[in-house]
Amino acid sequence: LAELKRVNVILYRLLEAGRPAPLRLARTDFAKLLGETSELLRPSLRRQKVELVTAAAADLPALQLDAAKIRQVLVNLIQNAAEAMQEGGGRITVRASGFPAEAAVVVAVEDNGPGIAADQLANVFEPFFTTKFTGTGLGLAISKSLVEQHGGRIEVTSELGTGTSFLVILPAGPNPTDENDA
Repeated sequence: LAELKRVNVILYRLLEAGRPAPLRLARTDFAKLLGETSELLRPSLRRQKVELVTAAAADLPALQLDAAKIRQVLVNLIQNAAEAMQEGGGRITVRASGFPAEAAVVVAVEDNGPGIAADQLANVFEPFFTTKFTGTGLGLAISKSLVEQHGGRIEVTSELGTGTSFLVILPAGPNPTDENDA
């Protein structure tokens, strides 16, 4: 029964990734969204001996985004970072700042975990690619899809023994691909 539930979760995530729901865009205070998401995750992270540090620039523009979907991206990135940490714990830093050159907000999720091998780095956003025993390999693929639905992009850099950094770049203006924003 437990295995059937696990398969059901995998299938649900696959369907969700393949048939994304329309965005429900609203003017969103990203600093507040980041703070709420961090507070939601902190108790679980403390039990894993992982310190979560967040910082948002004071001059962040309000963003037109689907807060629930961007929260899912943040949760996926932070939980992945925590799961990558050794049993001794570690530190995850999430920073949000303006990116005036692209009229965007950039969110960096950085950890001091073991890092990702160069030969695996190119595959991290591929569906079903995972390095974890219990992972489904859908979290990062879904996160990438959600960011792209917002007209943004997600990038990753990593160094073995030093850690991994994910950058999420979200446009500060209206999303040109949104059908609801006319």
